Amino acid sequence: MWSTLVLTTFLTSTVVSVSASPSESSSRFKPRNNNNGPNYLTSSSSLKSSYDFIIVGGGLAGLTIASRLSENSSTSVLVLEAGQTGDAVASQINEPANTYYDSLLGSEYDWAYKTSSQSGMNGRQLDWPRGKVLGGSSAVNGMYLVRPSKVEIDAWAQMASSGDDSGSSSPWAWDSFYAAMKKAETFDAPSDDIKNTAGIEFNADSYGTDGPIHWGYPGFTFPILSNWSPALSSLGVPANPDPVSGNNTGSFIANSAIRKSDWTRSYSRSGYIDSISTPRSNLDILTGATVTGIVWDGSSSSSSTFSASSSDLKATGVQYALSSTSPKQTINVNKEVILSAGTIGSAQILMVSGVGPESVLQDAGVDVKVDLPGVGQRLQDHLVTSLAYSTTSSVTTAGSIHTSQSTQSQSPESMSFINSATAYLPLSSLFQSGSSLQSVISSAQSSMQSQLQAYKTSGYKGTGSGDQVDDTVVKGYQSIYTTITDTLYSSPSSGQIELLIALTQPNTIVLQAAIQHPLSMGRMYITSNDVFVSPVLDPSYLQNNVDLQILRQGVKMLDELATSSSSSLSQFISGRTNPPAKETTSDDDWDSFILSSSSTEFHPSSSCASLPLSLGGVVDPGSLRVYGSANVRVMNASVFPMEMSTHLGAPTYGVGEIGVGLVRAEYEGNKSGSGVNATDNSSNSGSGSGNGSAGGDSSGARGMKVDLMMVVGLGLLAFVFI
Repeated sequence: MWSTLVLTTFLTSTVVSVSASPSESSSRFKPRNNNNGPNYLTSSSSLKSSYDFIIVGGGLAGLTIASRLSENSSTSVLVLEAGQTGDAVASQINEPANTYYDSLLGSEYDWAYKTSSQSGMNGRQLDWPRGKVLGGSSAVNGMYLVRPSKVEIDAWAQMASSGDDSGSSSPWAWDSFYAAMKKAETFDAPSDDIKNTAGIEFNADSYGTDGPIHWGYPGFTFPILSNWSPALSSLGVPANPDPVSGNNTGSFIANSAIRKSDWTRSYSRSGYIDSISTPRSNLDILTGATVTGIVWDGSSSSSSTFSASSSDLKATGVQYALSSTSPKQTINVNKEVILSAGTIGSAQILMVSGVGPESVLQDAGVDVKVDLPGVGQRLQDHLVTSLAYSTTSSVTTAGSIHTSQSTQSQSPESMSFINSATAYLPLSSLFQSGSSLQSVISSAQSSMQSQLQAYKTSGYKGTGSGDQVDDTVVKGYQSIYTTITDTLYSSPSSGQIELLIALTQPNTIVLQAAIQHPLSMGRMYITSNDVFVSPVLDPSYLQNNVDLQILRQGVKMLDELATSSSSSLSQFISGRTNPPAKETTSDDDWDSFILSSSSTEFHPSSSCASLPLSLGGVVDPGSLRVYGSANVRVMNASVFPMEMSTHLGAPTYGVGEIGVGLVRAEYEGNKSGSGVNATDNSSNSGSGSGNGSAGGDSSGARGMKVDLMMVVGLGLLAFVFI
């Protein structure tokens, strides 16, 4: 009845572009300078016998950490990345618009995961793409750069310090997190023509000025975007002229990870690695190397089990393999192993190494080293619903220009256009009637106990069989749940729905709504001790009916945005094509469409939560060290205890910067962490031949394949990644 939309953000009419200089354009895909930066190893025989730090996963966070740690020339660092370098697909990575028109998803650069059958979505299995390339998701995503709101980060800090055992101070309060995000960035202001044509507003003082990742805008845009904020304003949603300094609610044109000097993607490889201007012999990177487990001191004794409340389990190295049939090889570590393998890979590696829920490990044939029940639990994701509309004859979309194959369509400026108009709506903007708003909040609050009980009794695998979920994990779920219902639902600066507009299909505008703080939380778990066997991924989409209510309201607001005579956007739309207007006349109709068509917004998180042990945490908030271990940390989007109203790229860079600062402070006595002296302004930083994992972070973890039948049905994909 309805075709499925896996897309996400699009555009349209008189086109404005800003040209790069000929010298800049000609060097856009210049190969990296092999005389500078790290050692890219072509064989495992070139590895040293040991390294001070081994980083598992060369994605968004992993390369951030590798670059910062190796600034100290006396520190040896190894990055093990399961994917390839990406040199062979440099143009697909570097040209921003290729994220839609020549995507790497569904290729060897994608882990190609699927969720388990989702009972809350008619039993559907959803695709979960994750990048498998140096640079991770930052090499293949939609390049959105959005910051969460202060109230969310401060809520995380409050939860991190609320456990009975919270002895360490949390580095996650807004001021420190904001500073860490700014440390990663350089702001590239748009030209006046681009700014005025698209209606872009910004406060330059809210951005970083000399970090590795460029926060810019496309060099090509469309006047229809200037109607985005006025149209939303007519529905009671104000414009936000400064969405990056602590309150991201309202409408705005978001920043994109684009380097203005040559209109290329700015991502963790180009920013943190390829731009290093001097040789860095203390940093080795080996691609095509899948870590199969952590090697523990005394691990030959299968009877050695350690308490999660201790720090007794010490890693002596890691094992890796070049393929599922290759022999495992061991590399020794002198100081620490840092897991940056993304939300999926980090939890999976912990579990196959013997750290996780005891019953899950035993069922998978893994010797238990630490019974840590929170590993893989409370898995979350943003769920998005897409509506498609045909445009009037006066409108030109980016997709129309691209399919024309004109000279203009292939210019660097045109190929830099990606979707970026967005809006975050607090609950009060969605339910503008006071009684309706209070009814939703009351319904969420009153359903908490039944939700917690169902989660506990469903067990670690969500099937209702086997051990019930540990009380600490359930208590952590309760803490997150009440934070959402009692704090974030009532906050005017916490978005509960994200709205997006996409212009990358011919003669089509796609509008999207994505839930930001799902009360429904699931789990991921291993079924084998073999890391090459994908884990079960169960985000438990829409298990709580309040999530469906909120998403439905967001979708209905989208339709009003497109059809209301008071909306300045409606003049560009001739009709709705998916779902056809006649098929949605009631809330039940909308619910049916949501359940049958919604997809991931590519933001999985929270499988290794940074929370106290008494709240089912996996890593200590004050150090990001795995509970029970002496020298294993996790640094990526998996440590977020809850989803936030943001794309995951910017906050994950923040996690990387804070995390590496904690490590360097411990070993070097440098309280401020590392300085920002690697920026991708140098001529060799545009090589963009990266390969890592995809998604909010996914630094070299696992991945997901796009359903190619959906691609054929839609023509083009437009991803809202990160």
